[in-house]
Amino acid sequence: MIGGAICIIISISVCPVWAREDLKKLIALNLEKLANFLEGFAGEYFGNEGDGKGGMDSKADNSFLEGYRSVLNSKTTEETMANFARWEPCLGSFRFNHPWMQYVKIRALTRKCAHQIAALHGYLSSDVHVPQVFKKQIQEACTRMSLESGKVLRELALEI
Repeated sequence: MIGGAICIIISISVCPVWAREDLKKLIALNLEKLANFLEGFAGEYFGNEGDGKGGMDSKADNSFLEGYRSVLNSKTTEETMANFARWEPCLGSFRFNHPWMQYVKIRALTRKCAHQIAALHGYLSSDVHVPQVFKKQIQEACTRMSLESGKVLRELALEI
């Protein structure tokens, strides 16, 4: 009884482990992984056009392309952390109005984005051949869109 009380007091006051910080870090890390994919997608798709191999040659260089899968697999961890965070005492400037539901919405939108990225990755690793004329017409716009989308996700991750 005394040991349990000491454990609870130490866990709450001396060395607390709050789920809210872990939830924020996990959501930010997931956004970073999606940003890494988007920033590298155009280089992989349009890269190495001269040799006809595409950009998917070395597995070590494109390991960032698989990061989106961990975003898809982190649903239960994020849900558990969100449930724990709701029960934590109100700290900081938000007090009772902490935006936990907004984090849940961001998590859901991040997973939707990861599903779209999974489709992009499937296209990137498929054997579909597009005429070079078409690729050259869309290269600049796709590269810019991919880089800017990655930058936006990275900035959003920093703001969380």
